[in-house]
Amino acid sequence: MKCILSPLPRKGHTLSMLPIQGAEHAVIFGGYSIENVTLSNSLHVCEAEKIYEHYVAKRDLGHKSKQQAQGAQSTHVGVIKALKNDNIDPIMWRTLSTSGTPPTPRYRHSSTLIHSADGTPLLVVMGGIGMDATVALSDIYLLDLNSLHWTQPLTGSDALAEGIGGDGPVSGLYGHVAFAVSAMGDPTSQEFELLVFGG
Repeated sequence: MKCILSPLPRKGHTLSMLPIQGAEHAVIFGGYSIENVTLSNSLHVCEAEKIYEHYVAKRDLGHKSKQQAQGAQSTHVGVIKALKNDNIDPIMWRTLSTSGTPPTPRYRHSSTLIHSADGTPLLVVMGGIGMDATVALSDIYLLDLNSLHWTQPLTGSDALAEGIGGDGPVSGLYGHVAFAVSAMGDPTSQEFELLVFGG
């Protein structure tokens, strides 16, 4: 794929498909750059449609080669010519600007799409390894994908102290997985919970 302003090579980042202000985007968050020996907390995004366009073009180019061998005709000549001539529009990456206090730089964290009770899409960033590689992070951050504003909810003991629930201290985690499930196992529920496994 032809890319412009693509993120630096990294490991331990997350890649999610997210509805940012109503449009689907591929989103890279965090990670550790071996080249620069640095951690990241930036959000890199590109429109999903561009990725699909490149994928379809590459697929159709391979399909055309197979059809030619069989004597058939391709129905995607324009896309195929663009790819063969290397003039298909490149994928344009950009760094997403947000407000609020973002998560600290990290890698081996989790990034999960979840929806609030009113349907607002949220990106939940949890745990990972930060600047101190000997300590697993135990924090949680939420990014409102409509307003692009970061917040940090109260969890564990802090939530208990405020009388809003919680089950005591949240353990530090890295290398875990997290995904959204319907609250209380009810598939008709409009509320979701974060299910975390491993780490």
